Amino acid sequence: MLAGGLCAKEEDIDALLDRLKVMDRKLKGLASFSLQTSVGPIGWRSQAHIDVDHTEWIRVDLGSEQDIDLIAVVPALSRGSYNSYIADGFPLSFQIFAGVEGDSEGKLIASFDRKDMVLPRIAPLTIACPGTRASWVKVVATELGTLAWNGEKVLQLAEIMVFQDKENLALGCSVSTSSRGDLHAGARQKAYLVDGSLPYLMNVPGNKSTAYFVRIMAGEVVNFTADLGEVIPINGLHLHGIDVSDTIPQANRANFAFPRRLVLEGAVQADFSDAQVIYEYEQQTMYDVSSIVCRRFPKHACRYLRITVPKGDLVDTAETGMIVNMIGFAEIEVLSEGGNVLAGIELSPGFEAEQIHNLPLQMTDGFNAFGRIINTRDWIEQLALRHDLLTERPRLMGRVDQLYAEQEQHYTLLKNFSFLIGGALVIIILLSHIIRLRQMNGLRQRLAADLHDQVGANLHAIGLLSDIAREEAALVAADYEQSSLLDVVGEIRDTTERTAASVRHCSDTLEPHTPLSDFEEDMHRIAHRMMEGYDYNITVDDKEQVAMLKPLRRAGLFLFYKECLVNISRHAKADKFDASIHAQRGKLIISITDNGRGLSPGSVPPSIKRRAKILRGTLRIESPVEDTGRGSRITLVIAIRSWLPFF
Repeated sequence: MLAGGLCAKEEDIDALLDRLKVMDRKLKGLASFSLQTSVGPIGWRSQAHIDVDHTEWIRVDLGSEQDIDLIAVVPALSRGSYNSYIADGFPLSFQIFAGVEGDSEGKLIASFDRKDMVLPRIAPLTIACPGTRASWVKVVATELGTLAWNGEKVLQLAEIMVFQDKENLALGCSVSTSSRGDLHAGARQKAYLVDGSLPYLMNVPGNKSTAYFVRIMAGEVVNFTADLGEVIPINGLHLHGIDVSDTIPQANRANFAFPRRLVLEGAVQADFSDAQVIYEYEQQTMYDVSSIVCRRFPKHACRYLRITVPKGDLVDTAETGMIVNMIGFAEIEVLSEGGNVLAGIELSPGFEAEQIHNLPLQMTDGFNAFGRIINTRDWIEQLALRHDLLTERPRLMGRVDQLYAEQEQHYTLLKNFSFLIGGALVIIILLSHIIRLRQMNGLRQRLAADLHDQVGANLHAIGLLSDIAREEAALVAADYEQSSLLDVVGEIRDTTERTAASVRHCSDTLEPHTPLSDFEEDMHRIAHRMMEGYDYNITVDDKEQVAMLKPLRRAGLFLFYKECLVNISRHAKADKFDASIHAQRGKLIISITDNGRGLSPGSVPPSIKRRAKILRGTLRIESPVEDTGRGSRITLVIAIRSWLPFF
């Protein structure tokens, strides 16, 4: 179960790590957050309140009913602590509606509150709404945001964009709001919600390109012409200002060399005989300039374009100590429904420049000082995706760290469990080895005892019978010829003694063969055979208890009794013995008493001690016997049942 759990965790971790790798690859190709630091339009701010529970709204009228598929809400930003920015006055709870003319309520496109974790963010919030028809879009805040600098509760946004494919339909549209907001004009006006000015610099991975700019003589009118190759309807213009410095602070102001006035003309004839003014830009305040000036106008079909700059930028240069007239761009885009039709087409200058930096082609090469220039919708969506990935990534990393910690705990448990199992196996192996050694030792002892007690006893009986035969032969011996019989009997006796000595070292018998079906009868039979001429009395009080012994122990008990008889016949010089068996409190007691000369201290035969040890019994020796004052009594006490039979 533990191993299965580990496998599941490893699969989870692998999936999360794969997800992180995919995220990192995506992040490398996405636009990054580079924020403007120059003066420019901020957006719009509602009337201030002392608490968040107020409703404020912003409505963008698109002019006509159109298909829309994406709405983007861009937060106004405020500087935080070290190198950090926060969304300033962004609503905590809000809804987005879209409707058509005559429908004042509209359709709910999206709804957000605190639990949606929209904040913190500096990225645009994008809401997909494919298949939606609308002539207006409305943002309704029901729980206001907080201003960073004074804590007032407001609705504040930098931009609202409404896209149809690649085109921002909201650009330059009419805006209405629930309150007047800031009374002063300044950088916060409702028109700035749809002017295309964003708080970001376009920073997309790709080749980098420096800007084109020139110094022109006083009174010189600058113009560029371009051939689109075919008649194309155009309806948009993006002017990218020069990124003049990568230092902090900047060496020049952000709108350096940006024209104060620009006229875009279109024509079908190459000589511009049918030229018409399509759009005219004029910088009236410092809020009319941003990193990208975006303008949208009614469609106009043309093949030839002419961009005229009647009024450049007056630059006070410390190098020359004079004010000079300059003009320049990082990129110029002319749009047809959101697509740049001027990309890769070189602009032809129609003026004399006093000083030129770089080539006109760099105004249409599709790159800026950071990298590629892409469509506004793609840029906004990449910034939103970067925010989502950067928000998700720490959660994934936290989950990975958590799984690694859990996995480490599981591995620690598994390691400890392995050590425990290993230790238990070692103990079991050692214990098994000890048990086998003890069993082998017991088997050797039993074999030795069996050889000594059974075969040795039988040989001893043969020897006794040989002695009797020799005595009988001596009585009938009458002449020299018969004396040879005595020699043969003596040789039998000697051979028996030698055989008995050899049998002690023999180990070809593995277990006792006597079934001992009737213990008392067997005791009588062996006494009759071995103790001929002895007066004896045998008593077995508890045959049932004897029968409870395992066959091996019962055989061992019989051999103990037999060995006692051998020692009486060999050493006791007795003519009488008594043997009894009885049970007492779960124990079996066997006692053999003779009337011989007794045993001296420390002279208990080793064979009897060995038998007692094999039976795991308690041996007691009484000599002389207290009742008679002579002889010896050997008593063995063994348990009827053993709790550890394998030992």
